[in-house]
Amino acid sequence: MLDTTEIERDERKAFKLFKASLAAILIVMFASIFIGIAIQNTVLINDIVLERGRSLFQQIVLTRRWAAEYGGVYVRKGPGVESNPYLIHPDLEATDGSILTLRNPSLITREISEIAARQDGGLGDYEGPGRT
Repeated sequence: MLDTTEIERDERKAFKLFKASLAAILIVMFASIFIGIAIQNTVLINDIVLERGRSLFQQIVLTRRWAAEYGGVYVRKGPGVESNPYLIHPDLEATDGSILTLRNPSLITREISEIAARQDGGLGDYEGPGRT
């Protein structure tokens, strides 16, 4: 016949094993949940960043198209604003005597890209491949 202390010892051992197994199952379960949430958050963040980039790029393309429809945009010439040497007659004198210089769509796109790079730490090349 088994001794009661031996039975109690076996029961304690079985209960400890049960608790350890339950703890291991819970740890694996919670770790899986947290890993799943982290993966889902990463995917969602990447989707948001991609959509923001596409939206910004589309805005640049629309700005360039708008400028192209008007043949460029005249801007007031001042410090740091140089005439485009590749245009035949880039400057105009306004009725108030100020000088305006023509910005073609390519230059507008480049300048927007430079402003974005300074402001946001460089979001990329908006001009597209092979364009200068």
